Amino acid sequence: MFSRAAGAPLIGGNHVDLLEDGRENYAAWLEAIRSAKHLVHFENYFLRDDEVGREFAAAFMAAARRGARVRILCDWMGGFGVRFQRALRGTLHLARTNAFFLGGGKALMNAYYAAAERLGIDVVYDAEVVGLDVVDGTFREATLVIGGESRTVRAALRALP
Repeated sequence: MFSRAAGAPLIGGNHVDLLEDGRENYAAWLEAIRSAKHLVHFENYFLRDDEVGREFAAAFMAAARRGARVRILCDWMGGFGVRFQRALRGTLHLARTNAFFLGGGKALMNAYYAAAERLGIDVVYDAEVVGLDVVDGTFREATLVIGGESRTVRAALRALP
C-alpha cells in the first residue's frame, strides 16, 4: 500500500505507527525526534511560539547539534490563519470529500495578505511573472511586469522572532 501511494519502492527496516490525534501523540513525536541519528522529516499544520512549539524547537535543534539533518514543513495556510469549515450535516459527509475555507476564496486570500503585511511583505497586485531564476532547486529571483514595467525581485531570508 505505501509503495503504491508514494510511488517509490519499499525499504526494509522501517515501521509505521498510526497516530490519530496530535495532542495525544506529542510524546511519541518528541521521542522519535530525540532518538533520530541521521534525519528528521517533520510536517505539521503549524508550529506555534508556545510551550509545545518551543519543546519541539528544542528537540529539532538538539537533533541538528547531534548531526542529524532536520527538515521541517509547516502548512503555510494553517500557519497564517486560514481555517477550514466544519463538515455540513446531511447524507454526504463533506469532510471526507471536500475542504471548504471559512469565508470562501476571498477570505483565504485576505488571510494570506494580512499575514504578509504582519511580516512586512508588500503585496503587489496585477503583477505578471515573466521569469524565474532557480538554480539547483533554489529560488533566487523572479522577473515581474507591473504596470508595463519590468521589475526583478530577489529572494530574501528573514528570521522571525
